[in-house]
Amino acid sequence: MPKKIEVGLPALGNGTLVMGPTRAIGRGRPRTSRPLLLVIVLPLLMQLVGSVFNIWYNTFHVVPLLDAAQKDTFEQTIVLFNCVAYPTFIGIWVYAVLRLRQPLQARHSGQALPAEQATAARRAAVHLPWWTLGVTAGGWVLCIPALLIPLATGPGRLDPQVFVHLPISIAIAGLMSVTQGVFVVELAAERRLFPLLFDRDTLLEIEGVHPLSLRGRGMLWLFSVAVCPVLSLLLLLVGSDMGADDRLFATAVSGVGIAFAFGSAWLMARLLVEPVERLRHAARDVAAGRLDTHIDMLRADEFGPLIHEFNAMIAELRQQQRLRIQLTDRTRALERTTGELERVARQRAEATEHLRSALSVAEQASRAKSEFRANMSHVLRTPLSAILGFAEILEDEEVPGETRREFTAAIEKSGRHLLSIINDVLDLSAIQSGRLPVQRVPTRLSRVLDEVLALVRVEAARRGLTLEVDIANDVPQQIDTDPLRLKQALLNLAGNAVKFTENGRISLRVSLTDGATAGRRLVRLEVDDTGPGIPPEKIDEIFDPFTLGDMSATRRHEGTGLGLSIARHIAGLLGGDLTVSSKLGTGSRFTLTIAGDSAA
Repeated sequence: MPKKIEVGLPALGNGTLVMGPTRAIGRGRPRTSRPLLLVIVLPLLMQLVGSVFNIWYNTFHVVPLLDAAQKDTFEQTIVLFNCVAYPTFIGIWVYAVLRLRQPLQARHSGQALPAEQATAARRAAVHLPWWTLGVTAGGWVLCIPALLIPLATGPGRLDPQVFVHLPISIAIAGLMSVTQGVFVVELAAERRLFPLLFDRDTLLEIEGVHPLSLRGRGMLWLFSVAVCPVLSLLLLLVGSDMGADDRLFATAVSGVGIAFAFGSAWLMARLLVEPVERLRHAARDVAAGRLDTHIDMLRADEFGPLIHEFNAMIAELRQQQRLRIQLTDRTRALERTTGELERVARQRAEATEHLRSALSVAEQASRAKSEFRANMSHVLRTPLSAILGFAEILEDEEVPGETRREFTAAIEKSGRHLLSIINDVLDLSAIQSGRLPVQRVPTRLSRVLDEVLALVRVEAARRGLTLEVDIANDVPQQIDTDPLRLKQALLNLAGNAVKFTENGRISLRVSLTDGATAGRRLVRLEVDDTGPGIPPEKIDEIFDPFTLGDMSATRRHEGTGLGLSIARHIAGLLGGDLTVSSKLGTGSRFTLTIAGDSAA
């Protein structure tokens, strides 16, 4: 892509234009005199070439037809014409070009330029090819009568062929030089002057502009490369026997015509083919998705609106692409924000659910603590009242000895019960603080079971319950565990079974089972009863320290409701667990598992 040249002429409030600085191509800042000098000189060079051709032609075909006096008149007329007419036409052309000097200098220095003057300068730049056509064509047309009239009115009889050869030779030379001059001026103006006076839009906004159209340019090119050489050759055939000199001259004329044709073709390529190629390359870039393409060509002919519309189309496509990208980015941002909001909403919902669950647990714990305090006050008050009551009775010396012994036994029973309650509370506190001591020593399971059965056998017999014990043969006689804690857990389970069973039996079965870890063995101790069972909705609550399965039953059977919670924690400390299965009205089964490592 060529370098971009941007010339801005922003309007001020007072109707003037500030012609801002231009990005220069190459080194240094642009000089306004060079473009103007180039535009002035180029068409003059084309006219000089045409004059050389005309002189050469007249020397071979017009001068031989004149006598001596006519030759003197012809030469004097040529000198006079060159000294008067040529400078006049050159002065008109220089004046037409130098009108642009002040606007260009203002642009170069950054001075404010009135809008009307800027518009007039732009219009003059577009019309320079017409000035070239008018000035050069006028000079060549004036040359015909200026040379013929003195010869026709002079002494002697003028050869009729002069009236044919002289006008046609001037016309052919003029047509070729005029068309070449128009082409070079148009090319120089578009390349050197337009970038200094126009931006991308102002060229299309000027009113009263009549640029050289493609059709007019084609007609000039047709005269330059076809009509003029053909006419010159036909002229040579008129009244001539085509001698050796004529054939040589015809060959020379043909060569000049071909040279002019090549020059015209090159200029037409620069004027016509280049914008087409630029449009084609730009269209290919757009088709490939490269929307940063921009055609920086300032044309006053039909290509100008076409290039402008093409650039506007690309700008619209770029805008649509930016909008699509922005829409995609905002859609993605919206999706991310929506996802974040959904995640926050889920987190808040989860937090709300956790808070609701925690609140429910806290309320349940608060109720359990309240019930526990009420139950504990009842449980503690009962043995204390018994102790105090029996102690007051024993103060009476008249109480018989047998009665004293019964009261003393009652005081001892109440004291032991009170001690058991206190121990349960202390154990629970130690468990919750993680300070419950556990000591693993070689322990005989049969001894622990005998001690537990001995403690519950009396109460079971009083209730008429049958105690059954079943130990599997593969159970080791001695394992590493804490006998005191194991006894405490089993006594709690067996004691509850006896306490809550009105009739039937209590079964204690011991066996081995596989643990969750490969190669690990557990001792399973199952306590079955034929009691009332546990309601399904209470199964998950009976192991909570402050949530009792049946407060009425607890009060009826004198218990704190802490035993099962303590027993489950002990089972965990001994490497196992405590679970329950129950059927309402049939009975319950508590399964205690502990590590079954055999003692050495």
